[in-house]
Amino acid sequence: MTEISPKAKEMLDWVFAEWSEKLAGILEQMADERPQISGPKSDQPAGDDENAAGPEEVAHGEGALIWEQSFALAEKPLVWVAVTREAMNQIGERTLRASGVETIDANDARNAFPEVLSQSLSALGQSISDYLARDGAATSGAPAEQLPADLHWLSATLEFADLKLEPIWIGCSQQILDLLVKGAEREPSASEESSSSQQAESRDGQGSQGSAAGQSKTFDLLLDVSLSVSVSFGRTFLPIREVLKLTTGSIVELDRAVNEPVEIIVNNCVIARGEVVVVEGNYGVRINQIASRHDRLRTGTTAVEAQHALSAR
Repeated sequence: MTEISPKAKEMLDWVFAEWSEKLAGILEQMADERPQISGPKSDQPAGDDENAAGPEEVAHGEGALIWEQSFALAEKPLVWVAVTREAMNQIGERTLRASGVETIDANDARNAFPEVLSQSLSALGQSISDYLARDGAATSGAPAEQLPADLHWLSATLEFADLKLEPIWIGCSQQILDLLVKGAEREPSASEESSSSQQAESRDGQGSQGSAAGQSKTFDLLLDVSLSVSVSFGRTFLPIREVLKLTTGSIVELDRAVNEPVEIIVNNCVIARGEVVVVEGNYGVRINQIASRHDRLRTGTTAVEAQHALSAR
């Protein structure tokens, strides 16, 4: 880990604590099991454990995933995650099995992991927004080819009841740590303090209602996460030569008939299907069917495979 100031180290620890808590809560919801998540001690730099592979070693491992995540705070990615193939397989397999999938191959398990990771980073973006009192939401995230230099790293070790996984590394750029340090030094205005108090009261109320109904106490951590919702009328694949021929008036035929329902997509997963309606001059969708957890994970897997296929072309 590169040299870091005490204040920036405090913010790095804060990012790790927020993200690991969100990740544990999401796994509790999606895999029906909350893992214990531990990291290096506050006075122990990442990578001091001689028996643990560092982020560079993990990133260069066969089948490993490097994920870069952007936030509304800056144009460039601010957070990276490096995870081994085995850890991805284990998390993806547990998630799919909890959703009712009986036959799971390694490819399906590995492709289910980005959905879990994406949700945890979206929840982290909400925490950053609350902390800085400005828009810090997670925006685009995608697999990356290599890790940039000069990142500050901490590792998270997930331990389930029957298995302890290889560490997952999360790295922050100096830019996001500087932004968080400035946010910590800024005095909140009276309106921000009032807004924070109201949000806390609202979340406490939601947590009490959820507990009374038997809802997991960690579920309310996700209630304020902002997600991008899109509607798919269909899709198609065209060779570049056909794309270059497109002009004004060209018609692109999609893979969906006019009488078929459209898909409502969140985080690359189809969550519902419905019919197009017009509401006060704007398009809308009337939901006719909610996708099961099994369908959501399957469509998420398909979307990730398609993204990798496009990147390989």
